Amino acid sequence: IDIEDFKQFLWRPRPQSLLSEEQKRTIRKDLKSYSRAFDEQDERRLHAADAELMSQRRRLVSEWETWRTQVAELLAAETDKALADGYKLPIAADNEDFVVEEIVEEIIEEKEEFI
Repeated sequence: IDIEDFKQFLWRPRPQSLLSEEQKRTIRKDLKSYSRAFDEQDERRLHAADAELMSQRRRLVSEWETWRTQVAELLAAETDKALADGYKLPIAADNEDFVVEEIVEEIIEEKEEFI
């Protein structure tokens, strides 16, 4: 909203303070101690939130590791059953090292002769 569009712009009136001038001065003087107390409270809440987040992450990692272990056990059981039934594993699944030779031929020059 553009302020130029307002025909009249008035601030709302504020009621008179219930505190005396002496009380206001005392509050201003003790403002640093109040602020320190609130900062400590904020810090405690922040650490509590961080701890909760970390515990949630630990729980999720634990669940994932459990799932991964179960899947690995299931895969091992299926592999053992397949081997018992006579299925032969591919070479790559044997966990053995093997060498792949690749032969590359380059044509350096090509001439055509007509006889």
